[in-house]
Amino acid sequence: MNTIVLLLSKQALPNLSFVKLLKAQNTQINRYILIGSDYTTKNKFHFHLTEALGLKQTEYELWKVDAESYAQAQKDLSQQLKQEKNKEPQKFWLHLTGGTKMMSMAAQDSFKNHVQKDKSLKLGSYYMPLGGKSIHKMTGQKKKISLNYTLKEYFTSYGFDIQAEKPICSAKEMNAYWKCLKENDFNLKAAALKKYKIQHKDNAALWEELIYHKIKSSFKLSEDQIALSLKISSKYRTLKHLKETDNDNELDVVFILEDKLYIIECKSSKSISNRTIKTTAQDAIYKLAAIKEGLGLHATGIVAILAGDKLDGASLERIELQGKAMNNKFVEAQDLVKLNIKAYLKMD
Repeated sequence: MNTIVLLLSKQALPNLSFVKLLKAQNTQINRYILIGSDYTTKNKFHFHLTEALGLKQTEYELWKVDAESYAQAQKDLSQQLKQEKNKEPQKFWLHLTGGTKMMSMAAQDSFKNHVQKDKSLKLGSYYMPLGGKSIHKMTGQKKKISLNYTLKEYFTSYGFDIQAEKPICSAKEMNAYWKCLKENDFNLKAAALKKYKIQHKDNAALWEELIYHKIKSSFKLSEDQIALSLKISSKYRTLKHLKETDNDNELDVVFILEDKLYIIECKSSKSISNRTIKTTAQDAIYKLAAIKEGLGLHATGIVAILAGDKLDGASLERIELQGKAMNNKFVEAQDLVKLNIKAYLKMD
């Protein structure tokens, strides 16, 4: 019998990755044990993960330990493991990436002592670095991995429900839109759009769709890996610093590539004033910083701005420094026309 043991923490993706990897290798999973604490229970992290894994409440066990005391965590686990004596032979697949350091050390030592007392038991301990592309077995072996996630899997693992809108315009219309932008100095009027037979009531929404199609085609993403106007909500939690309105909980363009989430805030400005464009960009950067806080350590924000003029050198440098400090990138429409988006995001 294969028993998966997962240590719960705020970072949900490593545990999801570990299970996905085992399933991809056709490993039969018979039992799930989730080890948490008062903090993880209070914040419903076990619900987030089990929903992402598609597990019912009867399909997993939740063990609670002291997250900050090695001795107490060992004692808590010892009490749980005493009840394992009459269980059938099994292998424990212990994933040590989550939890606190005290939880990880206590889990490793407790399960190791437990299996040494019974020859019918085996233990494999594993570690998967956050944002890494490999899994480490505690015997010293290292294996490279490649996993694909859907947006639903990612957001569910962090406790959020999602709902996206369908684009109105086609990729073909977006090619015409690019041409229209370049020929009109990136400051469009209704007459210019009409000339290219582009019908859309909102130029800001057009800009979002253009970014959506450019990203989707550049990375050959499937429908479940990229979304437009993504609304996020949850019965468990809300994103910190955001108001409880639909607009504040809507992300313009979101996509996932391997184990990384990218959130693009699309901004358009009719003004050619450097001050106005700079303020628009700064507001977007700070909003992205707040949004990403509950979505994993490696979520990256991108501000894509459409304005009649580019920022001057000093303003652009200031924005880029602010963005870099918050793991956000900044790009202007004039550059995006020429850029290879893969190279820009350093994903080649």
